[in-house]
Amino acid sequence: MARARPTSVILLGGQENALSILRSLHRHGVPVILSAPEQSWALRSRYCHGRHPIPEGMDPQIFWEELLIGPNHPQLRGCVILACSDDAIEFMAMHRSELRSGGYILDDHVSNQQLQLLNRHITLELASLAGIPTPRHWAVERPEDIEAIESEIEFPAVVVPKQIPLFERIHGKKRLLIDDFSRLLSIGQHAHARGIELTVCENIPGPDDLASRYSTYIDRQGNALFRFTRRILKCSSAEYGKGVHFRAQWLPETAEIGEKFFRSINFTGLGTVDLKQDPRNGELKLIHCDARFTSDQELLIRSNLDSSWIIYNHLAAHRTIRPAPILNGARLWCGYEDFNAFRELRARNELDWAGWIRSIARPAGRPYFSFEDPHPALAKAFHTGIQKLRAGRQGQVNEL
Repeated sequence: MARARPTSVILLGGQENALSILRSLHRHGVPVILSAPEQSWALRSRYCHGRHPIPEGMDPQIFWEELLIGPNHPQLRGCVILACSDDAIEFMAMHRSELRSGGYILDDHVSNQQLQLLNRHITLELASLAGIPTPRHWAVERPEDIEAIESEIEFPAVVVPKQIPLFERIHGKKRLLIDDFSRLLSIGQHAHARGIELTVCENIPGPDDLASRYSTYIDRQGNALFRFTRRILKCSSAEYGKGVHFRAQWLPETAEIGEKFFRSINFTGLGTVDLKQDPRNGELKLIHCDARFTSDQELLIRSNLDSSWIIYNHLAAHRTIRPAPILNGARLWCGYEDFNAFRELRARNELDWAGWIRSIARPAGRPYFSFEDPHPALAKAFHTGIQKLRAGRQGQVNEL
């Protein structure tokens, strides 16, 4: 008897996380289709079974609605859909019933819960209700709200939007680190004009390696399919809060707080919480939650935890795969972004050349590079080079 063809997977959005899932599921013989913005380097992977790039300037929500709910692509129905971006979370939450009616296989998330966790203020409030320490935070709907809390805010402060996908399309970032009140007020006025509500958060001081992360997948019976923690060794200077160097490490307190948060809200599906230890009082504080695959997905693979394969089997085959023992100590390193972070730390006299070289001396995986699948890394390197050339030329023009 011929072996049944594996159920295909559709990945929505993403960059390095989508690429890691593509490569992982390909090794298991699962066809993977990717729909993401044109500048998602994962679209260049040789392991893409199908590509549906989103044209520049087009709202991903509209594109995916036409692609998956409209009548033009009936061959996609029956696939497993996995979210790799905040836009994808929002789309799946808003259209979950239509997607299920269309025959798609979806994860165990609850729509309202997904949308709540996209809102930083609600996330922090839920954590506080569960007795979990959080940074101080304030909801901001109008510029007047910022003026009212001027005396309470310490700078630098972090600004996070309620509507993350819209804010990210405008600013190119999910969050901003603000150094003074006038800039904060300006951001608030700009956001209010576009109908975007903000959350202003206290910035927890201290080095990046005080941050950690916990990931799990909880099914509808309350069973955790896997649990994984890692240390964030360094964060990007260009995009505040985004990790660029990670080390797999079992961190009991991080896992305990992450588990406590998810259980307190009856969470189901894939979730990751970011935490940071506050050096002022030693408390480990919950900062953020993602209900999707995160940018360090490749670290899980290199740590012997093939989470996408575990989730795929749970959804498509109703089969539970027992995770293999975790390889603690595995690292993931984003070289270009890490070097940029080092340059900024060096300018502030917080890290010298010797310290940086020691920090990257141990072997580490790369999120994009692969000898078997080189095109995503080459496309990213070419694009980065072109950007640098354009920036240099613009700088010369500005000087003239």
